[in-house]
Amino acid sequence: MWYTALGVAIRIYWDNPFWGTKKCDVEIYGEDADKYWISKECSSGDIGAHLRYEIYPR
Repeated sequence: MWYTALGVAIRIYWDNPFWGTKKCDVEIYGEDADKYWISKECSSGDIGAHLRYEIYPR
């Protein structure tokens, strides 16, 4: 998934397969990318797993 705003683009990725390893990631690109930092949390578990992304100004 991609979100865009003035000066930045944010890519959010997740993979929660029926079996196997869960993955999540978030990246920020663009000329103003250094003005933000991102926190991410990927939970474990097969049912009810959640992902949490938070974006903060520097």
